[in-house]
Amino acid sequence: MGVPKSGNGGSVTKGGSTIAHIKKWSLTDTIELLSYVSSTTAGQTKREEGNQDWTASAELYLDDGAKPSIVKGTSYTWVFKLNSSNSFTGTGRVAEISYECDIESGALLSCTVNIEANGGLT
Repeated sequence: MGVPKSGNGGSVTKGGSTIAHIKKWSLTDTIELLSYVSSTTAGQTKREEGNQDWTASAELYLDDGAKPSIVKGTSYTWVFKLNSSNSFTGTGRVAEISYECDIESGALLSCTVNIEANGGLT
């Protein structure tokens, strides 16, 4: 299991254009450790790196209050910023999306997305 990371700031891009701004995010970066025992391990269990994956949840502000550009099942480039000079970047597919519109307070239109990916982050 990976080490959860959290921060705020970031963006979502598709085809080089920013389509949403990240308000809040949570990210888990994982790698599968494959265990084995063989004649060369003297009976001890050894582990090798396997597949790398990551999952994330992000709360987004949607541009212009128009029909959202984020579509479930679609892959996007996600940038999760820790600060102005450090970030995590990866391509992930939207697995789930929920929208929030607070009519009483007039808050900005937002949505929460759950993201799943194959491969590592940069």
